[in-house]
Amino acid sequence: MNAKRTNTRTTMKAVRAWGEVWLHSRGELRAGGVRGDLRRIDDRAAGVRGRAVPVQHYNDALEMAQHGMTRAQWKERVRMAVEHFIDLAYDTHEQSEAQRAS
Repeated sequence: MNAKRTNTRTTMKAVRAWGEVWLHSRGELRAGGVRGDLRRIDDRAAGVRGRAVPVQHYNDALEMAQHGMTRAQWKERVRMAVEHFIDLAYDTHEQSEAQRAS
């Protein structure tokens, strides 16, 4: 079964929701004292960059729903994957920082 791709209005809602993640994260960084160039984060917050990620996740969820996977099952699969990606990135960062310090 081929999943029908969505219309632009619906996928733009996903892009805006993703932009909100970046917008609030940028605000938290600034509130935490981070200064300097955050252009890539600003671009994602504005929807200029990173648009493929939310559209892909949206289309993947649509396809899983059409194949019978429940919302809860798909959310759990994606949550586990995202947590893994974040852990890998932070582990890499921490290793780099430790190497710099030694």
